[in-house]
Amino acid sequence: MDVHLKNKKASVYAVGILLATVVITAFTIVLSKYVIDNFYVNFNAAVNATAEMTQAQTALQNNFMVFDYAIVIVIVILLLGLIFTSFMIPTHPVFMVINFVGIFVLVFLGMILNNAYGEFVTSDTVGNYSLFATAQQFPAVNWAVSYLPYIAAFAIFLLTIIVYTRSQGGGNY
Repeated sequence: MDVHLKNKKASVYAVGILLATVVITAFTIVLSKYVIDNFYVNFNAAVNATAEMTQAQTALQNNFMVFDYAIVIVIVILLLGLIFTSFMIPTHPVFMVINFVGIFVLVFLGMILNNAYGEFVTSDTVGNYSLFATAQQFPAVNWAVSYLPYIAAFAIFLLTIIVYTRSQGGGNY
């Protein structure tokens, strides 16, 4: 057994990484779309756009919406990775207390990150552009961030069940 896996007693830290990854991905998606939209508006105002340029811009803007579902894929892949690694970690039931405390800490962290994202996308408009209007184009991203505390609670609860109900197999703790 790897020394790093042997010293792991709870997966609370890993779920915190999941939350941070989801919020950073959401910020990146919304801000990237905002920058692209603003760039194209200002670029088209400064340059006489040809039909090919407008067609390429439209194609990129339409294809950018694929990233709305990328956040769901990120959550699923990270949860599957956490579940897989939960099977590999030998632990003792006495450390279940860490997971119970971790549920509250991660739900609180999820609420803070949810509010930070909400403040970010509802900030003041710059000129004619609004991050709120851009964020509304991504319903899956908004859903994932608004339910972040529930995702955290579900993940740590599921991982606690997996880690502490599987067969211990006589491993060293």
